[in-house]
Amino acid sequence: MATEPSVNAGAQMLARIRCKGMDVPNIEVLDLSLAGCMVRTGVWMAREEQRVHVSLPGIASLPGKLLWIENGRAGVLFDELLNQVVYEHLVGSFALTRGD
Repeated sequence: MATEPSVNAGAQMLARIRCKGMDVPNIEVLDLSLAGCMVRTGVWMAREEQRVHVSLPGIASLPGKLLWIENGRAGVLFDELLNQVVYEHLVGSFALTRGD
């Protein structure tokens, strides 16, 4: 019996990033792992080592810091690992590149 694809398969995952004095909605998530994510910075003026809070779809704010910024992308390291079940749901729902 074949399983049906997720309703959101291939959909773009958007996150909200909050940092000191800024709230940046609709940041595209390009990659996700248990330890962090890669996002497109867009108009957000990100800085390495900056403390951030990342809100993924259906998930409360995840604290972390920016490890790197390059070519319009940034890497966020979460302070704590993302729950495995939540991770699997997000990767499956949004057809993200698996970073594990």
